[in-house]
Amino acid sequence: MAPAGGGDEAAGSGAPRKRGGRGRAAAGSDALYLSESRKRKAAVRITESDDLTNEDLNMPSDDSLRIAKEIENLTSQLTKKKKELRYSQEVKKLKVELSLKAKDVECLMKQNEELKSKNEGLQNNVLELESHVEAKNIHLLQLERQIKTLELSNARLEEDNRKLQGGNNTETCCVMNLQSCSPAQNASQEDISLSSELQSQSKKTGSMSKSPDESSSEKCAEKKVDDGRFNSYNYYG
Repeated sequence: MAPAGGGDEAAGSGAPRKRGGRGRAAAGSDALYLSESRKRKAAVRITESDDLTNEDLNMPSDDSLRIAKEIENLTSQLTKKKKELRYSQEVKKLKVELSLKAKDVECLMKQNEELKSKNEGLQNNVLELESHVEAKNIHLLQLERQIKTLELSNARLEEDNRKLQGGNNTETCCVMNLQSCSPAQNASQEDISLSSELQSQSKKTGSMSKSPDESSSEKCAEKKVDDGRFNSYNYYG
């Protein structure tokens, strides 16, 4: 846009100068006019430049908008990358932890299997011990029954022993009474024993012949035995 007064400046510069007093007066007025017009132009230019700078400051250009958008995009991408990096790092940490946990789980599973096998062995031992205990209990019951039967038999034997002791006491009393008897009774007992011996000898000899002396001696012995029996009968009677 052409500044105001440009035509005047051109007209003033292209107009022929007049000679003489009137020409000098016109030239002085023209110079004054030119200086004023220049001042006005300078003021207009300053005002326009001020307006332009204010508009530039207030109204951003396309390049600045594009750069601002790019900066925003880059910052958003940077924040996104940071988040992704943090997420990837956390994922890596979690993977490491999961691998460690998996190893721990494997170790725990192995320990669990070992404990299960040990538990099975212990259960088998417990079953064997229970069977042994049951057999011992049965044997104990049998022993208790045997003890009861032995106690009963022992009581019977003690009773029989008491009875035998009582019989022995009576027999000892009889023996003592017999020992305290007279010599005649002792002789009768000797005669009885002699007669029994003679009878046994006679059975052994059988059909052997007997001499008169032997027969007379036997008769004397039998007579003695009979006399002893008679005397003992009279004693007890």
